[in-house]
Amino acid sequence: MNLPSGYLISAGDRVFIREGDNGYSALLVDIKMDGTEDTVQLDNGDIKIVDRSKIFPENYKEIMEYKEIKDELGIGICEITFTKKDGTERIMSGTLNFDYIPTEKQPKGNSSGEHQTQQNTISVFDVIKEDWRSFRIDSVTNFERLTGPGCGSDKTKKDEIKNEV
Repeated sequence: MNLPSGYLISAGDRVFIREGDNGYSALLVDIKMDGTEDTVQLDNGDIKIVDRSKIFPENYKEIMEYKEIKDELGIGICEITFTKKDGTERIMSGTLNFDYIPTEKQPKGNSSGEHQTQQNTISVFDVIKEDWRSFRIDSVTNFERLTGPGCGSDKTKKDEIKNEV
């Protein structure tokens, strides 16, 4: 999965430089608007010129996890295991796919969560409780898509999930 770089960050931001399977953090010192290489300062104080395509927001891993989870929820019903704020574990069967959300429970207008600016929580339709719930990304301990392409019969799985409760 590709994450665009360059436009999500500004000079003065902490960034992650990805080189192959490895990477390191640095401070973005200068962005060359007329080129493709920017200047970063390493934690030891050294200055380095880096190709912009290798520079990402420092929290890019969290951004990628958020995007991957949202993508999977948009395809089908997912089982999300997470730790609630009170410390208890919760297992939820949720989705963002309108095929599984009753019309009267669907968001009005063209909203489907894109307006959400924070990437630390996701609101989903809980197919068991038949209402909207949310969870924090950093509290997820297990995540698995149960329906949709590559997961067997959608209708059968949905019925099985509802019958388990």
